[in-house]
Amino acid sequence: MTWIRDKRQDFKKDLKNEEFILQLAYLSDIFQALNDVNRSFQGPDRSIQDFVSKLEVFVRKLDIWMKNVESKRYGMLEFFTTVSWEPNEKFSQEIAEHLRLLITELMHYFPHTICCPYMVNPFFVNPALLPVGTGEQEEIIDIQADETAKNVHRECSPSLINFWLKLSSSYPTLARNAVPQLLVLYS
Repeated sequence: MTWIRDKRQDFKKDLKNEEFILQLAYLSDIFQALNDVNRSFQGPDRSIQDFVSKLEVFVRKLDIWMKNVESKRYGMLEFFTTVSWEPNEKFSQEIAEHLRLLITELMHYFPHTICCPYMVNPFFVNPALLPVGTGEQEEIIDIQADETAKNVHRECSPSLINFWLKLSSSYPTLARNAVPQLLVLYS
């Protein structure tokens, strides 16, 4: 983003500048979202499953927000929508690019938490969102219909590693992806 200001900038003038106000409102919304997700990770009863789930949800929200901005829909940005000026095309593109970079950075710093969306709970994952040709889609459909697997999941909770180890012979592709990621997260 090209929003860096000269130290000698007159901020009184900036408060009358439409683009500056839009930038400030957008950044306020993004920092609010980051603060909210950060707070949701904290507390005495939080587990790695909570972290993985909340981070995955946050990345999915950012992706939806990026698509909304590309379609000139800004309703998810609370402060931004209170500003009476409409952003121009260039500004909308900068916001979309910023959201794209934020997703990329989160995936860079937390790759193991998001790339295996079924490791925490395979029973609520849309098979169509998994890679084609890896066997994951087929196995996720099978495990979602398996009542024994659902019982094992309940029995093993909160130990996800034990769940996947017990089901590794029935669902080898899913277990082969989930267990190493869980080991990284727990280590």
